[in-house]
Amino acid sequence: MEERDNRTWTPTYLLERGHPPTYDFFLALSRTSPLGMLKEVTMALPRSRYVREGQEGVYHCFSRCVRRAFLYGFDALAGRDFSHRKSWLVDRLRHLAAIFAIEVCAYAVMENHYHTILRTRPDIVASWSDREVAARWLSLFPRHRGIRGTTIPPVEEEICALADCPERIAKLRQRLCSLSWFMGRLNEFIARAANKEDRVKGRFW
Repeated sequence: MEERDNRTWTPTYLLERGHPPTYDFFLALSRTSPLGMLKEVTMALPRSRYVREGQEGVYHCFSRCVRRAFLYGFDALAGRDFSHRKSWLVDRLRHLAAIFAIEVCAYAVMENHYHTILRTRPDIVASWSDREVAARWLSLFPRHRGIRGTTIPPVEEEICALADCPERIAKLRQRLCSLSWFMGRLNEFIARAANKEDRVKGRFW
């Protein structure tokens, strides 16, 4: 386990490490606790300005439902309980954390939105072999499914074929440490499941 000092992740300390301040997704975290003192930085910037590819960072991400959709809890107006949807999000977070080089430090599921604290780990993804990158990507986007929609693990021939494409592997290596790709795969999965259950189409987030 890596050693940690007692310095607080203040905006100044983060700036010194190359992490610019933001309002929407970025919070200064205490180094002593994933849920330590959160100090909001009130400078709004595009995500591309503060999420720097190839650099470690800790980010507060959140998504909110539209069209009065429920993510968790009891809808008194419709008389429906949506508490089971929390397990969708928790299970999906576990699944994605096992594939991506991104750590889930904390999460909170509310009635119509959720919060996550995510830490990107480019140092981990850099240590993966080309074969491991290929295997993880094919696990994220399986090419074959069973009769009931269950995913079928990739075969060795598929993994080797993808691993033999250096340019493609380099791009996938970046994506497996990308905050946008992580959040996209999380939100897409939940939206599809919720829309199917509600028998509707269109945006969920």
